[in-house]
Amino acid sequence: MEWDAAEQGRSLLPSTKPDDDDAPQLIDDLRRAVAAATGAPAAARADAVAAARALADRAAAAPDALDEQARRDLRAALRALERLERADAPPGEGAPPGAAGAAGPRQVQLQIDAEDAYSAQLERERAEEIERLAAQVSTVNMIYRDIASLVGAQQEDVDEIEDLVSRSHDRTTSGHRQLERAVRRRVQKHRCCAYFLCFLLLLIVLVVLAVIVARHVPAAAR
Repeated sequence: MEWDAAEQGRSLLPSTKPDDDDAPQLIDDLRRAVAAATGAPAAARADAVAAARALADRAAAAPDALDEQARRDLRAALRALERLERADAPPGEGAPPGAAGAAGPRQVQLQIDAEDAYSAQLERERAEEIERLAAQVSTVNMIYRDIASLVGAQQEDVDEIEDLVSRSHDRTTSGHRQLERAVRRRVQKHRCCAYFLCFLLLLIVLVVLAVIVARHVPAAAR
């Protein structure tokens, strides 16, 4: 890998966007480069920092290919790299070596932070939506319970009405039977009275005939 001193350690390799499969490996390489630059001697630290900055520039082209853990690793590596650059900067200089190439990683870090904030906002909104749905479900369940209670009360009323109707029907049937028995008894009583009157009339006729015969028999004997 070649480095241009005029560009203060920026990589001359093309900053092509890596594939999704190369992004985790790129983060691992960046972490190792930062660790190597941290432990490198003062004479070789500038080259090590420049190499780490080149990897950071390449990582800036793949923010969408990183997962949550890779983004955290990238932020940690960028912070460590910036600390190294500030430590290596001579007193009084405005910008440390590699500051021109630091805009890309800083922008990536800001983009990652913005995406994390957006994800957190989405999670909060989803949590609030879930809470609202849970409250609505609880309200619907309460309505269903109230409806079930009303249906149960109405069913009890219907059962009571059916019981009353059944009792009324039984009483009506019993009344009809008693009325029929009373009618039969009355008819039988009327028949008995008619039979008694006929028998009494016949007895009176017989008595009258007997009296008449008794009067005529002595007269004929004389």
